[in-house]
Amino acid sequence: MLQRLIYFSEINDLGDSGVVGLLEQVRTRNREDELTGMLLMTRKYFMQYLEGPRLALNAAYVRIAGDSRHSSPALLEAHDLEDRLFPDWGMGYTQATPRMRQVLLNYAAADHFEPSLMSSQAAVNLFWDIRALDLDGITPWRPAKSL
Repeated sequence: MLQRLIYFSEINDLGDSGVVGLLEQVRTRNREDELTGMLLMTRKYFMQYLEGPRLALNAAYVRIAGDSRHSSPALLEAHDLEDRLFPDWGMGYTQATPRMRQVLLNYAAADHFEPSLMSSQAAVNLFWDIRALDLDGITPWRPAKSL
């Protein structure tokens, strides 16, 4: 059975390899575990949409919660799926483009992006909008700059 999971966490030190190392590690593991999804990264937060087999997804979240690059992980949404939203994306990642900032602010409860104030439905809608917009700067394969 497929499931989606959306969480956010505060960013800790990414180490010497930075976001590039993180994405390379995640994409390799996700391929092995048949997980797909999208990672948003702001100056303060990770927000991630993951989808795949339930057991692999649960194991991934346990790893994330124990990863020193994350602080205070919080689950926003977990739900069964019929179909994947990001079937071809081992892990999408976005750049800090003006269009992407506007998309994030459309879901902000304040004048800045604050995932802790989002409802689970707003989090789902945010990722649907990101997928539908096909924004420049979103890539399923190459690392890019953070927001």
